[in-house]
Amino acid sequence: MAAPNKLFALAALLLLLGQGCANPVLPEGGPVDRTPPLVVRSEPVSGATNVVPEVVAITFSEYIEQRSFRTAFSITPAPETGPEVTWKGRTLRLRFTEPLLPNTTYVLGIDTNLRDAHGVPLQTPITLAFSTGPRISRGMLAGRVVEAASGEGLAALDVYAYRIEGAPESAAAGRPAYRTQTGADGRFTFRYLNEDEPYFVAALADRNRNRRPDPGELFAAPPLPALTPDTSAADTLGRLWLAGALDTLPPTPQRARALSAGRLELRFSEPVLAAGPAAEGWQVQDTVSGALAPVTQVYQAGGARSVVYAAHALPQAGAVRWPPGALLDSAGNAAAPAWVRFVSSSAPDTLQARFAGFEPAPEAPGPYFRPAVRFTAPPGDPAARITVADTSGSPLAYTTSTTDGATFFIAVAGGGGRRPYQVRVQGPDTVYVQTFTPTSARDWGSLSGVVAAPGGASAPIVVELYEDAGGAPVAVRTLGGAGAFRYDSL
Repeated sequence: MAAPNKLFALAALLLLLGQGCANPVLPEGGPVDRTPPLVVRSEPVSGATNVVPEVVAITFSEYIEQRSFRTAFSITPAPETGPEVTWKGRTLRLRFTEPLLPNTTYVLGIDTNLRDAHGVPLQTPITLAFSTGPRISRGMLAGRVVEAASGEGLAALDVYAYRIEGAPESAAAGRPAYRTQTGADGRFTFRYLNEDEPYFVAALADRNRNRRPDPGELFAAPPLPALTPDTSAADTLGRLWLAGALDTLPPTPQRARALSAGRLELRFSEPVLAAGPAAEGWQVQDTVSGALAPVTQVYQAGGARSVVYAAHALPQAGAVRWPPGALLDSAGNAAAPAWVRFVSSSAPDTLQARFAGFEPAPEAPGPYFRPAVRFTAPPGDPAARITVADTSGSPLAYTTSTTDGATFFIAVAGGGGRRPYQVRVQGPDTVYVQTFTPTSARDWGSLSGVVAAPGGASAPIVVELYEDAGGAPVAVRTLGGAGAFRYDSL
């Protein structure tokens, strides 16, 4: 019987050793875990005063994916050397490696990068605080970050509060004093701030974790450059942080398509504005012989992303190019000149400059003082097609201006007073007429503001005005660095 007893003892020993070396795993089966983790206990408790702990212990409602904590955790004021982190079950222990400052409020933040052992993320950032003195700071700042065009809240954006030591617009060049994140609806709240200290607050999609906005990253500046915390945060809850990204990408050509034997369309990746309708410097080249064909017209009539070239005769196989700085997007980025190949068409060029409509359209509500006439192509001398008269038929002197070569804005001499007038456009067999009512500045509103570049940058700032989400900007202002803007006659 000795041998079987020895075998049994050896098997039991191997089983125990195997259990001791196994990785701890959560039991499988049961319902899918969708509940985010919570803090159920902390030592010291949040809000405690006159405590100088060597260790802060935080117990969660469930097991935590430990690697996610290092990304999610922040402490303010940040010590030179971060605390040592150890785990025991669901409890986290933070041991400080250097003395804490006296009479100081310490704020511990855990953002939505934290995940439980099943990968369920924290839904709302957690803030814990204690004071090494008899008083704890109670200041709050709150707000909501929304997408500028749609107004929808943006979730999981980092929000930084910077102490203002000089000009507010230069505060973001330093290290942020506090950090939190936006929730599912874009709302955020800072707690335990110094009530007597102003802050510059900015939100960004900080993908590289360098705590400053970079080109292409979403960035939202505050509605006011300097915000002072309040014990209720009531002063900031109603204000919106509008998010947008710095556009540094120039328009790029997508294709060149022949419309006829003497006309072709060049299409870009985004809306562009041709810097003047003149054809100088715009080129069409025969890719076989290398000869250049003279361009007679350049205009935009097929949409904001397209530019039309007209020439006496296009080569069978050719390429087109534009002058430097001639094509800009709404942010002022210029399309770099490049040859774009095309295959010509044998269809005769029968396109004529026909009347395409009035702007604003007749069905648009309200009076307007800057009417325009659109054509399908440059009409040559617009005065040969357009006349302006008062309602009795007496002609009025006027001038025209164009930015795309096909749309002509009408300006009646002397402003035309307040009386209605008619714009008439002569077609092949029809006269198109629309009546416009001039208005004064008192009939319109204005929109103004002050813009500061993040981090005190000196790059030009572009302010765009949109009538509705998703459309093209109706007006653009470029400010040289920080400055004020104003839109009138709205």
